Amino acid sequence: MKKYKKRILNTKYKYYTHKNENKLKQTVYYDNKKQGRDFEYPYGADLKVVLIDSSINENLNDFLPYQFKNLKYIRVNGPIGMKEPERFKILKYYKSEIVEYKPDIMIFSITLTNVNQIIQMRK
Repeated sequence: MKKYKKRILNTKYKYYTHKNENKLKQTVYYDNKKQGRDFEYPYGADLKVVLIDSSINENLNDFLPYQFKNLKYIRVNGPIGMKEPERFKILKYYKSEIVEYKPDIMIFSITLTNVNQIIQMRK
């Protein structure tokens, strides 16, 4: 494992950075209703991925964007202008965006405390 880490990560710092970090393009969006990032990495698998996540798992963004050419990250508990249950209405705020994006893979990375909100995401 040590040899593998040395090949893909700069390990001299407190936080790891990918050796091809300069090849990763990222667009950040944030407003009162939406928060997330779009990643493009030319050397990743030729797949479009949507990651729906909460802040507790945001560290996945240190590694996951390098696995795919296109990754759309949606942070469901981020927008400050919304109350808690409203933040998780994914289909209300992101349905058309996700359908237009046409992902090959959707990843829901949630915590136990968010399960009820995710179940209610259509309301």
